[in-house]
Amino acid sequence: MEHVRIVDGSFPNLDKLRADIETQQTLLDKALDQGDNLVNEGKFDPAYAAILRYTGLEQELPRVAAIIQAVARNHREKGQALATEQKWEEAIVEFKKSLEVHPDVETEAALKKAESDLETVNNKDAAARAVEQSKAFVARKQFVEAYEALSELPDGQRVYVGEEMTALKADYLKDLLARSGDLIRIHIPIRGRADEDAARQAFDFLSKAGGLQPEDDNIQVKLDLVSEKISEYYLAQGNRLLEKPRGSGVALGWHMLLEGQRFKRDFEGIRNQITKFGPAYEVRGRLSIAVQFRDQTSRRDSLGFADQMADTIASRMEAAGFRGVHILTRDRIPPPTDPNAVQPVYLLIGDINQHRTEKKVDTQRLNSKYRAGQREVRNPVWLEQSRVVEGLEREYQTAVENGKAIAVRNKKKEIEAANRQVEEIGKRIEEQKRKLTLIPETLLQDIIQPYNYIKRTFTLGAYVDVAVRASDSASNTALQADGSKVELPKIVSILENVKPEDTEGIVEEGSPPDEIQLLAEAEAKVQDEIVVKVRSWIESVPARVLQDARDALAKEDKEAAAEKYILYLNITPEKNTPERQEAVNFLRNEFNITTVKVE
Repeated sequence: MEHVRIVDGSFPNLDKLRADIETQQTLLDKALDQGDNLVNEGKFDPAYAAILRYTGLEQELPRVAAIIQAVARNHREKGQALATEQKWEEAIVEFKKSLEVHPDVETEAALKKAESDLETVNNKDAAARAVEQSKAFVARKQFVEAYEALSELPDGQRVYVGEEMTALKADYLKDLLARSGDLIRIHIPIRGRADEDAARQAFDFLSKAGGLQPEDDNIQVKLDLVSEKISEYYLAQGNRLLEKPRGSGVALGWHMLLEGQRFKRDFEGIRNQITKFGPAYEVRGRLSIAVQFRDQTSRRDSLGFADQMADTIASRMEAAGFRGVHILTRDRIPPPTDPNAVQPVYLLIGDINQHRTEKKVDTQRLNSKYRAGQREVRNPVWLEQSRVVEGLEREYQTAVENGKAIAVRNKKKEIEAANRQVEEIGKRIEEQKRKLTLIPETLLQDIIQPYNYIKRTFTLGAYVDVAVRASDSASNTALQADGSKVELPKIVSILENVKPEDTEGIVEEGSPPDEIQLLAEAEAKVQDEIVVKVRSWIESVPARVLQDARDALAKEDKEAAAEKYILYLNITPEKNTPERQEAVNFLRNEFNITTVKVE
């Protein structure tokens, strides 16, 4: 502002700017005075609030820096006092307030120490509570629960119960073996869900015992026995489901095999079945869609278009990034009449109702003129120039005769004038003759004659009509019916038999329209529209699958519900959503399936 005043004291708005600056300076001074007064009164937070607008000027204004440092120091000192009294939570609050006002290394170190001390206190308290809980279990001779009440503590808490865990280890091992033995004796062989749960519990107990005494062969023998029995049970359950007609139990059966494999990795029977039914699981456990188009037109009109439609949808959908989508076309689609064939989950049937072109031709004979040849004619310019020469020659002759008559009178001046006239006319004659020699005497003239040419107007149309229907392969229930109908008209005019020598500006142009190209354009448009509709339908499938699972559950058909829940998990993004958690919980609670997860 001072520089502006020196250059031009009358610069517009200079006074307004000076007034604005003075106003802002007054507000700043007022805020600083208020902050200083509040600090002196020990009201540190209100002091900071008074200058909050100006904290960004800490490096420029010492008074602002002084208030900020006073506020930060006050909270830091409060935190230190509270830490001395071991009031860690309150101390942490004060240290954080100090750092919010003015970060510094000393306060950050004090905060970390207070947080560490608080964590230590909390860990000791939690460990003490766990010890008391463990003692209660010991009193009831529940040594497994007593030991695991301590062993399952987080690392930071478990370090304080090491002695208690050591003291319980022998009883814990003995209780694990006793409980697993009782479970094995009562529930193996496995005949149902209660036996299954008990056998899994026995496996868990023996696994924990083996972890404590890995060198004990007796524990390992028992563990191998239980794991084999569990795997055999899941193999039997898996085989039962895999043998259901039309692959209706493949998804659940496959996960039964995986569950059995968790207990015995080298079980050859399970491994063979997993290999054998892998392709079937890809069909039933994924969003398998059989895409088939039927030609309802004359084959010669749309040869290969049905297969082309199926291939286009398959390639576009597989490239669309849908999770778990598996498209089947042509020879990959199993016969629907084969009861042993694994059928895809959904069918997408299309019908080619129209696939043709129509062409009409209108022919007109039109008149024009053309140059038939040439002939020689006298050049009008040459004729005109020749007449000029002839006129000058007559004028020259007249002048000569006049000169002779004047010479008789023997008047010198008249004779000289007459001679000059004759000389001038002679020069003009020579000049005009020279021009005449430069002009061609004859010219070639075009011979124009009438003739007829042909105008053909082609009215062409490409027509493609495709209908699609999506349905459930099991019930053949229609889920969506849609289609696309495209008509592409085209009018083309061409001129034929136009002579190259046409004098009216008419030229031969155009060519007959390409029917194949126009039909290809209509095909591409229909394909694009059908792909959009199929994509929209696929996007709606997960919600439908989830509802199918819930409907099956309402009918108490738990195996059918499990098939749908597995499909839902395989076709939805791996995110922790309530719907995916619902599916996972159902499979775990009803079938002990742990091979599906929510990421």
